[in-house]
Amino acid sequence: MEKNNEDLEKVVNETEKKSKNLLDYINKEINYEELRITKFRRCLKKFIAATLVCSVIGLSIFGAYAFKKRKDSIFEHSMYYEVSKNETLINITEKVCWSTDNLDEIVEFNKNLDENFDSIASEGEIIRFPKNHVKNPEYLNNFIKDYSVLKKKLEENNKIIELAFNSNPQKEKIDSVYKILYELNKYEKRYEYWKNDKYFSKNAVSMLRNIAKLEDKIKTKINSEVKEADYEFKKLKDFFYSNNWKKPGTIEGLESLISRNKQIRHSYECFRNNKNALEAKRIEQKIEGVKSDYINLLNKVGNNIIQDKYKINQLEKKLKPIFKLGLQNKEISLLMEIINKKNTLYSYSEWGGEKRLEIQLNEYIHELSEFKSQINSKFYFAVNILNKEIKKYGEEIAYGEKTGRIEGADTRLKYLIGNPLAMIKYQYELLGYQKGLERTNNLIDKIKSFTKN
Repeated sequence: MEKNNEDLEKVVNETEKKSKNLLDYINKEINYEELRITKFRRCLKKFIAATLVCSVIGLSIFGAYAFKKRKDSIFEHSMYYEVSKNETLINITEKVCWSTDNLDEIVEFNKNLDENFDSIASEGEIIRFPKNHVKNPEYLNNFIKDYSVLKKKLEENNKIIELAFNSNPQKEKIDSVYKILYELNKYEKRYEYWKNDKYFSKNAVSMLRNIAKLEDKIKTKINSEVKEADYEFKKLKDFFYSNNWKKPGTIEGLESLISRNKQIRHSYECFRNNKNALEAKRIEQKIEGVKSDYINLLNKVGNNIIQDKYKINQLEKKLKPIFKLGLQNKEISLLMEIINKKNTLYSYSEWGGEKRLEIQLNEYIHELSEFKSQINSKFYFAVNILNKEIKKYGEEIAYGEKTGRIEGADTRLKYLIGNPLAMIKYQYELLGYQKGLERTNNLIDKIKSFTKN
């Protein structure tokens, strides 16, 4: 029994020893595998990191290459040479590329961009060069830069145009507008070339639209100004031809027309309407001619006023002594002669508004008025004397009729008819005073009714 227990214990001990050895082995293996895994992880990390670094470097190199190719593409499409007069493709290529070795390649390059391109260069034609052949890029223009500059210039031109049409046309400003129009035409031709270009067609079409818009704006404003000038010119001509220019204020009216006509002619000249400018000049000469005729007329009227003033002075000298010594027939005849001559004197009343005759006309009108007043005074002096005489004889007849003394007074009555009344009647006739004649004839008829045949 004891022996069996010992054997069992022995087995147990050996088993424990083996188990311990196995466990030590397993732990050792586990540690080894963990170390391998750790090393693998480190290697994997290094590999991934190295791969990422390589990828980044590769992408950078690829990006730089792509960027360079894009820049080359932009250069080749944006840089161009504009042919001047008497230049050849050979000369140009030699200047830009230092050599003509690649001339065929350059021709082919341009044909790809423009199927109508040939090797004969003409003035204003556009030639482009691949970047790898260009040695003197300073000879080339840059489409992108030119486009930006032109875009800004169009904005500035808009302001210039607005200022030019804000007031009355001024030749210098309108000339600048026509210069803009001329430049737009050149730009338009150039951008028509770019319109079919694959790379810049969008910008070219946009620019052509802006150019056309600005051209339309200029032409619309010019047409509007010319229409306004035409309207004003028609009004001026109608007014000029429909007026009688032989009246006061004519010079002022004509000078106003001349001033307006000058403005209209200036407008036509500004807007290069030579035909109407010449017509305006012709009308201006006609107006100047009418003005000259009117000035001659004023001079003539002024001379007539001087002559009539002299006539007044001479007639006043004759009028002054009349009737100083009573009513004499020869003086009555002289008075009537003076009256008739007074009636031939011109009043010049229609020239009252003419400033150039104002002073001498006022003097003349004053003298004429004074002269008429003196004539009237002399006339009514004579009439009053005759009226008193006829009244006196009328009263005598009335008294004789009332007292009955008129009966048998034939001798007195015939005397009155044949002498004083006949003289009064004659003097009334000399004066042309109709009322006095009627009164005298009535009295004579009355007296005759009392006389025996």
